[in-house]
Amino acid sequence: MKAKTKNTIIKKTIKELETLGIYKKEYATLIEVYAELLESYQELKAEVSAACFISRSPSAISIENLRKDILKYSSELGLSPAGYRRIVGEDLKQPKKSKLETALENFEK
Repeated sequence: MKAKTKNTIIKKTIKELETLGIYKKEYATLIEVYAELLESYQELKAEVSAACFISRSPSAISIENLRKDILKYSSELGLSPAGYRRIVGEDLKQPKKSKLETALENFEK
């Protein structure tokens, strides 16, 4: 699998944040760092063999550190459920109302 470029990751991240309704242009620097981390992670992971992960080579340790940093940035940007809740103060999944609840709400109006 070919690693995505930094610019592709930036565009995709902005689109995801816009879809969630939490994108702000002030996030540009944070998004750029996130994209650089993700690009480095993908490139390094593509170069490292499975044997390196078993032996805990320096490359495997670097990949693990990048992965942790990516998760932190994802959360800060609101791209994880916990990060999103922290930003907007609500769950991604809204509880569904039953037909009875909906009917009662309409009846009260």
